Amino acid sequence: MKKILISKQQLLTILSITSFLVLTFIKAEAGQYTGRWEGTTSQGLPIALTVNNEDIINLFELCFEYTWWDGNTCEYTFEPYEIDIPINLDGSFEGTVEFISPKTGTKNIEGTLSGSFTGETGGGNWSVTYLHLPCAGYMYTYYSALGVDIFDYNVVRVSPLNSPPVIDSFTANPTCGMVPLTVTFICTAHDPDGWIAEYRWDFNGDGNIDETTTANTTTYTYQNAGTHNAKVTIVDNENATSVSDPISITVSSGLNEPQSDIEVNNSDGPITLNQLDTLIVTVALNNNGITENADWWLAADTPFGLYFFTFEGWTTDWIPAYQGPLFPLDSYEVLNMPVSGLPPGTYTLYFGVDTYMDRNVTWDSVYYDTVVVNITEANGYVSPTILWEKTFGGTDHDSGYSVQQTSDGGYIIVGETSSYGAGDFDVYLIKTDSEGNRMWEKTFGGTKGDHGYSVQQTSDGGYIIVGETSSYGVGYTNVYLIKTNPEGNLVWQKTFGSFDGTGCNSGYSVKQISDGSYVIVGSNGSDVYLIKVDSQGNLVWEKTFGGTKGDHGCSVQQTLDGGYIIVGKTSSYGAGDFDVYLIKTDSEGNRVWEKTFGGPSWDDGECVQQTSDGGYIIVGQTGWTTPNSDVYLIKVDSQGNLVWEKTFGGTDHDSGYSVQQTSDGGYIVVGATGSVGLSWRDIYLLKVDSQGNLVWEKTFGGTKSTWGPSIERTSDGAYVIVGGIEYDEANKEDVLLAKIREQ
Repeated sequence: MKKILISKQQLLTILSITSFLVLTFIKAEAGQYTGRWEGTTSQGLPIALTVNNEDIINLFELCFEYTWWDGNTCEYTFEPYEIDIPINLDGSFEGTVEFISPKTGTKNIEGTLSGSFTGETGGGNWSVTYLHLPCAGYMYTYYSALGVDIFDYNVVRVSPLNSPPVIDSFTANPTCGMVPLTVTFICTAHDPDGWIAEYRWDFNGDGNIDETTTANTTTYTYQNAGTHNAKVTIVDNENATSVSDPISITVSSGLNEPQSDIEVNNSDGPITLNQLDTLIVTVALNNNGITENADWWLAADTPFGLYFFTFEGWTTDWIPAYQGPLFPLDSYEVLNMPVSGLPPGTYTLYFGVDTYMDRNVTWDSVYYDTVVVNITEANGYVSPTILWEKTFGGTDHDSGYSVQQTSDGGYIIVGETSSYGAGDFDVYLIKTDSEGNRMWEKTFGGTKGDHGYSVQQTSDGGYIIVGETSSYGVGYTNVYLIKTNPEGNLVWQKTFGSFDGTGCNSGYSVKQISDGSYVIVGSNGSDVYLIKVDSQGNLVWEKTFGGTKGDHGCSVQQTLDGGYIIVGKTSSYGAGDFDVYLIKTDSEGNRVWEKTFGGPSWDDGECVQQTSDGGYIIVGQTGWTTPNSDVYLIKVDSQGNLVWEKTFGGTDHDSGYSVQQTSDGGYIVVGATGSVGLSWRDIYLLKVDSQGNLVWEKTFGGTKSTWGPSIERTSDGAYVIVGGIEYDEANKEDVLLAKIREQ
């Protein structure tokens, strides 16, 4: 028995120089404390510590948790045979044990990690009993020499035999094609007790090493037709090796075969583009006189899956872009889109023809070409991050049109549903918590079509909703105004509009204003329709604006002077079929001024916000009747005079639905795009600076059709978006709620 008294100061001294091993004092019984060594070791040199003049030699770096029993000293008693240092690993072991001090020598052992072995060293027989033998590191032992049991502190270093490296995966892309065929090889591997020193590549399977690298990837161009069985040998830091299974690379000559070609930005690749570049994909085919029917394939292997191009959009289904006879094709442009719609990563694009024409890619019958595109973030480009996404709805069509953060940090959404409720469509109100989880949902309406387009939390904690109804009122459709309590239960509902039985009246935007009443904008037949009601929904006044043709209001906001700013579209005034229609009124709804913006085609305004400088920012779309409408962003001063205007988008239909000024003085816009992304319609999110210059743009949705009519800044500086996401081929939708943050 040894009894050791350790003072607090001595223990603090030990703590100050130690860092790796945990020492815990465990109470055995009242009045007696048994010490037990526990913990894990790290590589390090032994050091010496003195505790009450008793030398504990070769104690390397350690730290320990401890408990003070009397405030000053920790007195404990231990049997030497109770010393135990478990070192993480149990199981079989093969290697060497080197005795560093006080005895020296080396013993080859194999077996389990518990047991004993004997040997000779330094002039006598000895034996060592160990409880847990570490795979590598240090441990304490006791030993007996010359038949006499002697306890001493001893340190051994355990060195296992070297284990060979392990190949996790070995891939090649592509695995077939025509000469010259450039193939990218990637080998993923690890070493259990060291590191991978080099990769020896045998591209032809003939046993010759064609290339040696320290990187785990390389490329090789095959110039000869035939089948090549590529392999890789990996070597670790102690020269142990492992050899991969072969990968078969099939290379055809291309003679008397169709020859496909695909290029990105006039390059055969690999090519690197950044988020500010434009991606232009062109394909060509030399049919070499072959005119039989074939599947024409265009595919993309992306960081988020394999997609196939069709003229209706990208899909994960194995669908050819075209089926029909082979014919010569000269440099046909199939894609022209901003890179910003794609996340960074490596993309491999495939173009080829399959003469089996079975709507399934059997690569040994496909004559194809590839191009590799590496997409990186541009210098200074900040891509937003999706924090979470949620969907709501049933088995039919459900969409969200408006979202606002509520006073409890959650969100309120309004839209339409044909999955629930009493009619063809009903107003759909959803309340979520701060993480987008549904708390409750409500529907409002009758037996016909009813829709909710705008929602706002009111000063009493309830909600005000506006939309349109075919179930109530005497018009064909009527402005539908709904007030609920904080739990979403109906307090009152009102309808407004023309009452001749033929009018189409709709409410698109509602705001609670400073006196507690509500202001609504929409359309009354063919005029902009502005309504003010009191806190109980009773009409205070109503105004119409427009000319002899069709005019509609889409968004309203109370301005700093107590008046209102309205945006919509007009075919009565301006230069085109429709133009953006901006109207400023006083507090009584009387027109102060009005402006139009746009060109000879169809332009409209969807959302307006007063900006920090007293002017206004407007978003909508321009050129809607042309094949390539664009997001239309307009900045005007406080009198409605144009400051600047910008357009964004590509070669298809792109629209802006909602805009918010950001804390840095710029603007964030949400809408929909057919030009960027993988579906015929994706949520289109873009950020611009205070002058309208693009900072970043991003799409959401993948191959599913999505759109986003509303964006709102949240209290934590992020943004929440609501819209719809298609969930089947019948174009049925769910409500989509997403929260994003700039990185």
